[in-house]
Amino acid sequence: MGSYLGMFLHLVDLEGSLPLGWEAASKFMASTNLTIESPMSEQVLNWIPPPMDMIAINCDGSWDISGLGGKGVVIRNHLGLFMGGLATPVRATSVEVVEALAILAGVNLVVDMNLKAVQVQSDSQSVISYLNSMATCNNWRTNLIVEEIKWKSRFFDRVHWRWISREANYVAHTAAQLGKQALGLCIWSETPLPSLTMVLRNDGLPCPHDDVN
Repeated sequence: MGSYLGMFLHLVDLEGSLPLGWEAASKFMASTNLTIESPMSEQVLNWIPPPMDMIAINCDGSWDISGLGGKGVVIRNHLGLFMGGLATPVRATSVEVVEALAILAGVNLVVDMNLKAVQVQSDSQSVISYLNSMATCNNWRTNLIVEEIKWKSRFFDRVHWRWISREANYVAHTAAQLGKQALGLCIWSETPLPSLTMVLRNDGLPCPHDDVN
């Protein structure tokens, strides 16, 4: 296997560029009955845009056993254009409570922005399940927050509660981590912090205020 690896690296170097070198190396490895996968074939789970006529509110909570947590919210339209967000620290008794508080913070923010058609995205399967049903939460603290979210959601003309994977919710996860470290409430109305901008770029979507020369 060591000699195969050496010949593979030699082929990559001869071609002078990774894509061509990878193709040549793949042909060589195929001739040796060994299989490899191109790094370009890996599937990346990016953010899932809302319907064209809706706004997405990505919410996430960060929490540890000490009780210290953070709430993160990022708001974008269907094109991925950043419209606002927040990060703030919070004290809570469980990660589920923090996740519910993050959604409440997102709902409050878009109510203040007078947005009427929204899709709330969270990687908390339990809280999204409660919001999509009439069931009572097992945790009474979570239940109080969920009921407040439902009451506030009457402001909207349309609202969707959508569960997404943590990978697809990474921008809100990053905001929640920032919130956990913050001294107080941080709100972004137009331009997010550089760390969030990088995640927006990784989602393959436009970032605010890119200079075009």
